[in-house]
Amino acid sequence: MCQRVLSIEAFEKNQYLKGNIVARRSECKECRKKAKRYQHIPDRLKKDFESSNPRPKIGDEFTCPICKRTMIVQKNRDVNLDHNHSTGAIRGYVCNDCNTGMGNFKDNIDRLKRAIKWIKGTLN
Repeated sequence: MCQRVLSIEAFEKNQYLKGNIVARRSECKECRKKAKRYQHIPDRLKKDFESSNPRPKIGDEFTCPICKRTMIVQKNRDVNLDHNHSTGAIRGYVCNDCNTGMGNFKDNIDRLKRAIKWIKGTLN
């Protein structure tokens, strides 16, 4: 994220691959620590939201408010409780695909607008 050239120790271990090769995270520990502030929804906030907005259960029908796809929930990960990573505010439930997409765009509205222009073929 900071685009600095740092030693390998500045990056957390992420997973072990075949042959005991260690994969490292793509962002340094310092950037990761800054970004973690609202990476996860605080438990109390999540419980309060879920008490009045129950999470769809396995076997329930769910329609994603973003992509409008209707699905039968087969795994808990099919539906995610989405939140603003800057403020921690909960936005609601979305499908895993939309949640991952927003996460990959880092909730950045300008990036999303550019992606829309790219898809339309109007990005200059």
